[in-house]
Amino acid sequence: MVALHLLKLVDFWNDVGHGDFALWYVRDKEKREVDFLVTDRRKPFLLVEAKLSDSQPSPPALLRRAPIARWAIQVVRRGDPRLGPVRVLPAERFLNVDVSPRLGQRRGGG
Repeated sequence: MVALHLLKLVDFWNDVGHGDFALWYVRDKEKREVDFLVTDRRKPFLLVEAKLSDSQPSPPALLRRAPIARWAIQVVRRGDPRLGPVRVLPAERFLNVDVSPRLGQRRGGG
């Protein structure tokens, strides 16, 4: 579900002219991986790690040391959102971002 949501978001941003976005999988030379990388004009923009089997965050090493992208998010099954170098969002909140009519607003008029 996270992959489909990100793909929909990337397609929407491209359709409305916000940039030239693409969705990738990334792994570094030490074979540490992050589930998703969103690039804008081939430059890292957003790293997303989905830990839907976890209820609490535990950002992987690549995300913790990842100033390579403007944003880093870990999506967990449930819990409270957390700010920091790696933002933590519960899946319900992450998947509730409506990407079609009003970019970045939550469904239900938020």
